[in-house]
Amino acid sequence: MTEPGETFNWVKARHECSVVAVFERLKLRAGADVDERNRLGTSSERPLKEFQVRSANGDRFVVVQDTSPPRSVAFVLSGRQICVTSDSPPINFAGVVTLNDEGECRLKVGDDELEEWQVLKRALETLFFGDGA
Repeated sequence: MTEPGETFNWVKARHECSVVAVFERLKLRAGADVDERNRLGTSSERPLKEFQVRSANGDRFVVVQDTSPPRSVAFVLSGRQICVTSDSPPINFAGVVTLNDEGECRLKVGDDELEEWQVLKRALETLFFGDGA
């Protein structure tokens, strides 16, 4: 990708790249991912357990698989960070929103600058597809 030119409005771009805006986009995309996973149905190895997104409040949402006991991944807006946690599968990472030098809104997790879909993949892949998928 090319770098932004002299006329790039970084102030506006950074304003639109707020942690709240990214969190809300993640929530919407997680809902779309859940719908798609449920639509895809069963795998050949086992029947699909339904997934859903549950919102506890404005600063938290959870993707849940209907198993006994339920398996889930929580996304929490915590100050300037978005924290992702789960006991099963074990997940624990946090990201800080950044506008990179190419003018792209990213979530910085460790040394990685991730797009929103990449954050959701890291968070939900094992829940959706299991360890061996």
